Amino acid sequence: MSSSHQPMSSRVVVYQPCYFPKLHYLARIRDADVFIIFDDVEFSRRSRQHRAEIQVGSKRWLTIPVQHTGDSTAILNAKVDTTERWQEKHYQTLVHKFGNDAELFADYYHRIADQEEVRLVDVTIPTLLELLGQFDIDTDVRRSSEMDPTHPGDPSEYLANLVAEADGTKYLCGERAYTNYLDEEPFVDREIDIEIQDWSPDWGDGNVCSLEVLFEADDPTQYAR
Repeated sequence: MSSSHQPMSSRVVVYQPCYFPKLHYLARIRDADVFIIFDDVEFSRRSRQHRAEIQVGSKRWLTIPVQHTGDSTAILNAKVDTTERWQEKHYQTLVHKFGNDAELFADYYHRIADQEEVRLVDVTIPTLLELLGQFDIDTDVRRSSEMDPTHPGDPSEYLANLVAEADGTKYLCGERAYTNYLDEEPFVDREIDIEIQDWSPDWGDGNVCSLEVLFEADDPTQYAR
């Protein structure tokens, strides 16, 4: 993870860490100068923060089991249920699908196999950084939990604060986020332009899990542009 601080970044992406994300996720990061891993917001069980969908005959979800606490939990504090041997099942599924190429991620599973306490980000962030490297994406990476702005309670205000701290002049987001919940006012107040990702997949099967392209394309990098 890069620790360099650029004097002025043009475009910033803020994204929750996801488990083996889809192509559009990587493409958006590639288009940014700074990628902020949004790890101090609430964990959602209905999201891809702990799930990945790959094609194995029919589509199959790889789900990292997360402990139920009964309370709202930040992503960085979400703990994996280590009573389930999920990592063995996930790795064997990848081997079945991708053969020996799946060994690229073997160490990420093996290193947590015997740990009594594993946080979700101990899996999702290292594997995400590996993917960025494999797709030749050299965007500066930071974590929101390690940045100065505190969460003011309003999600858009917090996003704008993070972009401003990263010296961003543009915030690149998805159309769904922009339409459903983003408030433009905090960005206007900070003279930050909002851009909506304009991207469509060139991969024949569409916007699939990035692993499909990584292990099956001759040049994976061209499909996350």
